[in-house]
Amino acid sequence: MKKIELSDHFTCTKLLRYSLPAIGEMIAISSFEFVDGLFLTNYLGVTAFVAIDLIIPPFMILFALGYMFGAGANALVSQYQGKGDTQTAREIFSLSTAAMTIVGILVALIGIWQMPDLSMMVGAEGEKAVISNTYGMILMAGLPAFIINAAFQSLWITAEKAVFGLVLSILSGVLNIAFDWLFMGPLHLGTAGAASATVLSAVIPAVITLIYFFLPNPSSLRFVRFRLNRFKELGGICFNGASEMISELAVNLTVLIAYKQVLRTIGDAGVAAMGAYNTIIGVFIGVFYGVSTTVVTISGYKYGKKTDDELTSLVRTNNILMTVCGSLMFLAFVVFSRPLALAFFNDDPAVCDLTVHVLRIMAFSCFFYGFEFVTGSTFTGMGDGLSSMIIAAFGSFIAPVAMIFVMPSLFGPEGMYWAMPASSFLTAMLCVIFLKKRYPVLLKNDDREDALDQE
Repeated sequence: MKKIELSDHFTCTKLLRYSLPAIGEMIAISSFEFVDGLFLTNYLGVTAFVAIDLIIPPFMILFALGYMFGAGANALVSQYQGKGDTQTAREIFSLSTAAMTIVGILVALIGIWQMPDLSMMVGAEGEKAVISNTYGMILMAGLPAFIINAAFQSLWITAEKAVFGLVLSILSGVLNIAFDWLFMGPLHLGTAGAASATVLSAVIPAVITLIYFFLPNPSSLRFVRFRLNRFKELGGICFNGASEMISELAVNLTVLIAYKQVLRTIGDAGVAAMGAYNTIIGVFIGVFYGVSTTVVTISGYKYGKKTDDELTSLVRTNNILMTVCGSLMFLAFVVFSRPLALAFFNDDPAVCDLTVHVLRIMAFSCFFYGFEFVTGSTFTGMGDGLSSMIIAAFGSFIAPVAMIFVMPSLFGPEGMYWAMPASSFLTAMLCVIFLKKRYPVLLKNDDREDALDQE
């Protein structure tokens, strides 16, 4: 089978094939997080699961720095590669990695210092506060490694070594499961063991990544000395990647707000059900994340080449692929909601039934999630960080938070579960408006082969 190049014309089939390593990486990461959740509920119980669910969003808000550096550097590096300037691409790549490592260490120290206050802020009390503090402090110690791994989800693709990135993600997941079993099972380390397992599974792949790019390697990228005038690029990298950071930051802030509302109106059972949903949905939307990651690279390359017709075709291909994938995910969610809920809460029928109900309602979000991801990624690749940032902010924070308060006021506590589907629909509409208003050329009709045509 012919190797796919960035210069190729991308149909749905080719885009899916090119995205497979990134999709596999995201699904692998999410699948292992799913298994991690199963270990937590089955070894530590519902209370520990709720306590950890409450402290995870603040950590993920800081973890989002990795997506900012990764997406911003990815877009800029791929543009220089498209122009044939490999040396500049390598310097920016090296600068970005150094910056994300230093920032990660500083933020981790602040996070450890502030952890008791964070636990109180998220609503953890009594036993849940103790669990949240223990888990959060250990997890925060590994923040630099988490940031590096998040950034290189994009940068491995830019280096045209996406398969290697996938292998490291699988290694991370396998290590997490193995350490979970060892620390929570035979060693009986409880919450500290669960957190240590997660940190170790991130540190090992991060170290391997850094060693790979320090040494001579067959990829197009490696660490090199960068000139001091390259520091001026950091602002552009952070700004252009800000949409990805804002998206992750806003998602977790929204989750935190939702948890506090559910904790107040429904209790621990509601938080447990939504926590299970958030764990499971990651596996399903790994496809969207994977495709959107590659779309940044492809759109950046084609924008650097100034090929408007190829960008037009890419947008159409993205939309078709997201529609098909979203429909299949909705069906899978509905069909397998009961077995999934049982896997988490087999010993608690009430929480299990509530989880089934939550999964079937929130599954409607799958119809619209993909459009936000690929549209924002297209704008990021083209260097339009502002448009991507607005879409990310609206879809990840403004619309969801508004719906969290509006829907329950209209439909009671049940409305809380419909907040995400409603906000996803509104965001999809905003994506269409932005494409039409800011880049009408990307929605033009032309005589190119349809994105569904076979290669």
